[in-house]
Amino acid sequence: MKNILNIVGFIIQKVRKRTAERIKIYAAFLYNKKISEITKEDIQKIFDEITARKHYVTANNILMNLSPIFNKAIEWGLIDKNPVHGIKRHKQESRSRYVTNEEMERVMKVLAEKENSQLTEEKNN
Repeated sequence: MKNILNIVGFIIQKVRKRTAERIKIYAAFLYNKKISEITKEDIQKIFDEITARKHYVTANNILMNLSPIFNKAIEWGLIDKNPVHGIKRHKQESRSRYVTNEEMERVMKVLAEKENSQLTEEKNN
């Protein structure tokens, strides 16, 4: 019997730890269901509970993170349709993000290391 936990385990190998933890926190009640028993209403409930806390981006991200799990289940022939599809996501306004000094220092360090390795390579040839 394959349930959502089996598929989450497969997907977790490919996603960051934080994302996996979010899925475990917000979708824990799904773990006791067979993947074929999970409905759009179940997913909507998760989305609505997160939305009620005004965590709109998190609600959208949960949908984004759950969808590939169900896509994989479709690919494996376990379900016919993705219960995430058709749930309307919150509109998100884009925001400007600026590079921090720490990030810029790391970029400059990597570039300097790359330049040094290329110079060393050229000298050796």
